[in-house]
Amino acid sequence: MEQKLQANPDIKLPSGRPMLDCALRICPSKFSGEIELLDMVRYLLKAGADPNEMYGHCSIWGRFLLQISNLP
Repeated sequence: MEQKLQANPDIKLPSGRPMLDCALRICPSKFSGEIELLDMVRYLLKAGADPNEMYGHCSIWGRFLLQISNLP
């Protein structure tokens, strides 16, 4: 995975969803159980993933903020 990310930090899942969006929105089924999601987010950001990338009608970062604003 690291080699793919180094070559293209904006790699998408087969559905077209950015990996950073999935990691920030807690989709552990998409990642190996050995990888902590926080470490994945950190790695994706260091590799150049853009939290301001639009996905749907909102940026990845905006989607994350909406998710945590709805937590109890």
